[in-house]
Amino acid sequence: MKAVGEYALVRIDETTTTSGIQIKNDGVGICVSCPSMPDLENKQILFSTKEEFVQHENVYVMHTDYILAVLE
Repeated sequence: MKAVGEYALVRIDETTTTSGIQIKNDGVGICVSCPSMPDLENKQILFSTKEEFVQHENVYVMHTDYILAVLE
């Protein structure tokens, strides 16, 4: 799957605690596709959680305006 135009695909990984509780890392994910900013691909990013995004499996589709920072 690839993003189109000014959109990015961000994979959200779930973390499992030692007690077995699964939690999503809200606001943090791995950019897997971003044609308008290819330097973001495969990097961990911080994004705004104030918007609702289209989700397909564990991937969010978001406009690049909601990407706030690259976490290196």
